[in-house]
Amino acid sequence: MERSEEAIVTRKRGLRTPEEKVRDLQEGLHLSAKRDARRRFHQLYDKVASPWVLAVAWQDVRANKGAAGPDGVRIEEIEAAGVDAFLDELSRELRERRYRTGPIRRHYIPKANGKLRPLGIPNVRDRVVQAAVLLVIEPIFEADLPDSAYGFRPGRRAHQAMDAICEQLLAGRVEVIDADLQSYFDTIPHDKLMKLVARRIVDRGILQLIQQWLEAPVIEPDGSTGPAGRRNDKGTPQGGVISPLLANLYHACIPHLWERRGHARQLDGHIVSYADDFVILLPPGRGERALAALRSICERLELTLSETKTRLVNATRESFLFLGFEVQKARNPKSGKLFPRVMPAKKSEQRLRDNVRGLLNRRTHRQTVATVVTHVNAVLRGWGQYFYYGQPQQSMRRLNHFAEERLRKYLMRRRQKRGPGYTQYPTQAIYGQFGLHRLPTRSPIRAAHA
Repeated sequence: MERSEEAIVTRKRGLRTPEEKVRDLQEGLHLSAKRDARRRFHQLYDKVASPWVLAVAWQDVRANKGAAGPDGVRIEEIEAAGVDAFLDELSRELRERRYRTGPIRRHYIPKANGKLRPLGIPNVRDRVVQAAVLLVIEPIFEADLPDSAYGFRPGRRAHQAMDAICEQLLAGRVEVIDADLQSYFDTIPHDKLMKLVARRIVDRGILQLIQQWLEAPVIEPDGSTGPAGRRNDKGTPQGGVISPLLANLYHACIPHLWERRGHARQLDGHIVSYADDFVILLPPGRGERALAALRSICERLELTLSETKTRLVNATRESFLFLGFEVQKARNPKSGKLFPRVMPAKKSEQRLRDNVRGLLNRRTHRQTVATVVTHVNAVLRGWGQYFYYGQPQQSMRRLNHFAEERLRKYLMRRRQKRGPGYTQYPTQAIYGQFGLHRLPTRSPIRAAHA
């Protein structure tokens, strides 16, 4: 006899904090889903509406910060008015089935290729409810997602995806399909996605909430859609709290169909994915057949494979890009052995240079030097932590030199002086007195199997 979800959440006594209760609920749901791949879950809506789940959801939304949605209400305003009252009203709306999602504010950010990436920013109250649903249903779907998927998943990160790629290259799978799905988040078909969700979740309240968020009207920044916005008929907006999980769930259909149609066995092809970015690694000579199979799968899922960006590469002869890294199976000049060489891509280096230039220019002269350097250091540390993998030493040295030169030039301009500034600001002062962060130039401990 199956235990109810209520039994799962109360299996431990003496839980006091909301965080402890949520953690216990998640552990129970995940174990139950893992134990029975066909189990369907009821009675989840009341957990979403509970004060303790909403309290944890609020903390998650607050920690992620983020801009106001179309209603203009900011996180700081909610805090000033009283978080308890805000959560109590949200809980009542959910329990009385009065909750209705607001529209989504469209915001565009520039991409590396010069195009714009559309983001959808919901109201803060909608982000809190989405976070509450995520807390409850993510452990269930985590049990179903493939091991080859690494993006937007608890306990997984980009370096693990790179480890998996390196292992496949070492195993001789050097023919690589570097795949690109055209506008993936914006083209996911709602009907197929909801059928996937309903395979596990039969609670109508949860399904109706997700359907609301998928169909929420979008308000464009130029006002072309009017104050009410344009209704959505496909896609899950980037920027929504629930969107990464839904996108992962639908993307998992690709490796599922890859396995079910026999391509994994017949072509010996292995998929590694991070959100909508993925590669298929195969033994030499099988790439064209695998590419045809992938096109068929995408057609079945109503997704579009970008023919201009999708590449078939032999990694022993040329490199491919994945998650900002440049990857190739190269020969070690000392040992003569082939190894997976992983370095920051040139575009990744250039983006860091552009960010540093944007901080060290005339527009920031009104700020103190300490403030400007603090901002520069935050950019350098974040970049360095992410790209300290594989063989980044040369990139790190180049970028250290660049950042040092830019800061030196910036300091000279502040004093309205000409010249390179080596005498006025020697290297020791740049890193000592001014405290510029130095990127690590030693080889990482795990040097991508070098």
